[in-house]
Amino acid sequence: MLSYQHRYHVGNHGDVLKHLSWVSVIQYLNEKDKPYALIDSHAGEGVYSHELDEAHESNQGVDLLNSVNASSGDVSTYLSILNKFKNNNQLPGSPAVAAELMREYDEMHCIELHPQANQLLKQFVKSSNMRISCHKRDAFEGLKALVPPKLKRGAVLIDPPYEQLQEYQLVKETITEVTKRWPNGQLLVWIPLLGRRSPQKGKAAEALIHSLQQLKTEKCDVVTCKLSTKEKTAQEGMYGSALIAINASWKFKESMSKSLSCASDIMGPLYTWSVE
Repeated sequence: MLSYQHRYHVGNHGDVLKHLSWVSVIQYLNEKDKPYALIDSHAGEGVYSHELDEAHESNQGVDLLNSVNASSGDVSTYLSILNKFKNNNQLPGSPAVAAELMREYDEMHCIELHPQANQLLKQFVKSSNMRISCHKRDAFEGLKALVPPKLKRGAVLIDPPYEQLQEYQLVKETITEVTKRWPNGQLLVWIPLLGRRSPQKGKAAEALIHSLQQLKTEKCDVVTCKLSTKEKTAQEGMYGSALIAINASWKFKESMSKSLSCASDIMGPLYTWSVE
C-alpha cells in the first residue's frame, strides 16, 4: 500500500471534485466564529511541484479551470487558491486547500504513512504557520484514534488510494466507527469510479457507495456528488469519481450543485456531473 503516491495523479478531475467539496464544507464551518477541527486521512505531501513529470494528470482537471471567470462562489475561491500556488509552479493538495481557508484558531490533523510524502508534508506544515499536526501512522487506525477531536465542530476527508481491494471494506468499517465516536462530524468520502479494466474494484466501489448512502436518516443527511467523463471505454481505468458527504450541512447539496455545474462548464463538454 505504500507504493502509492498522490503526486502521480495530482490535479486530476478527482482532485477537482474532492477539493470543491472540501472548500464547500470549510466555507460553511467558517460562517460561525466557533473553532473547528479538520482531519485529512490520506494527506499526501501537502503541495506538489507543477513541473513534475508525474503531475501530467492535471491537464485533465485543475489546468482546465485556470484563467477562467467562474460564476460559483466556491469555484472562484478554489480558483484563487489554485492561482496562488500556480504562481510558485505548485499544485495544492487537500491540506494546502484547507490551510488557505481555515483560521488561526482552527486546527487540522494530517495523516500520512508514506515516508517520503510524510517528510514533505512536515515541510509544508512548518511553512503554513497554521495549527496543523502531522501524524505518521496508518490512516484508518489514526482516524479512529483522533475522533472525537477536542473541538467538537469539524469535518473529515477520507480519500484512500484504493490500491488494495480490502480498502473498500476498511473504509466502510472505519466510517461506522467514526460516526459512532463523532456523530456531529461531517465526513467526506472520496471513491473512484472505475471502468471495465478493474471489474472487481469497480464492483467494490459501487457497493461502498450504496452502503454509505444507506446511512441517510432524518438526523443524518447523505449527499452523493459525481464528476466524470461522459464516455466510458473498455480500456479506461478511473473515468470519474464520487464524493459521499455524510452528515452533510443543509447548504452542501445546493453549493455543490452550483460548483459542479460551473466547473464542468469550464472544463468542457467531455465532463458530466450529478448531485443527489
